[in-house]
Amino acid sequence: TEIYTLSLHDALPIEKLGHDYIGTEHLLLGMLKDPTSVGSNVLDGLGIDYEAVFAQVKKLSKPPIGIPSADLPLTGRAKSVLEESIKEAQKMKDTKYVGVEHILLALLSDTQGQAVEALVSLGADPEKIKIELYSFLGPENIATPDESDMVMADPLPDKPKPQQSSPQPSKSKK
Repeated sequence: TEIYTLSLHDALPIEKLGHDYIGTEHLLLGMLKDPTSVGSNVLDGLGIDYEAVFAQVKKLSKPPIGIPSADLPLTGRAKSVLEESIKEAQKMKDTKYVGVEHILLALLSDTQGQAVEALVSLGADPEKIKIELYSFLGPENIATPDESDMVMADPLPDKPKPQQSSPQPSKSKK
């Protein structure tokens, strides 16, 4: 995360936005700034580019507050997305790293974040982006749960059997 944050800071013209934080929108802009990233390639294939997203982020953002410091904190939402990207990476077969593609999947799942808000305002469908991303990665890279990882639910209890009435001894009338 630290390496990605540092490269994001270098890639993003933070001073133009005047933000004093790194949010989900900045993570998205950072990946779009790198034309070699999987996320950038998938989004570009859907007609979503850095300039369009930057313009939307600028439109959706609060006015600049001044010159941001060199040490920008991650918002809680951005931290959550980065944590979720680890889970996304674990879903992939033979993946020993967290890549931009995993961060993009996590970003797309955060429907309340400004990254998704910017994408949606550009007419993008987050679910369609996920489908394209999975297609780009190839279905053979998506791990299927191992049976040992699956939690089995308790079986439904048997329905109680209706009580059979025992034959009543017939009373003879005398």
